Amino acid sequence: MVWEGRSAVAYWAEFGEVVNRLWPEAWFVTRKGKGKSWAQSATDPANALLNFGYSLLEARVRHAVTSLEVEPSMGWLHETAASNLPANRDL
Repeated sequence: MVWEGRSAVAYWAEFGEVVNRLWPEAWFVTRKGKGKSWAQSATDPANALLNFGYSLLEARVRHAVTSLEVEPSMGWLHETAASNLPANRDL
């Protein structure tokens, strides 16, 4: 977890430099949300677009998992949270 965290900090710092150089109006600072350890409640356009893209990716993955008839309640996200649980918990 330590290396993953350090890599993420370095990645998002570099990402922010590129985004702010190419799109100064984005005001990208970090992926960390206000008072949260995950990136919700986007406070800038770049994070809003990232959240939107991640939600589309999550929907595609959920669709692929259920179309393969794999057990959808098995975890594949980084953390367990009520918002990350499958919609049908009775499976």
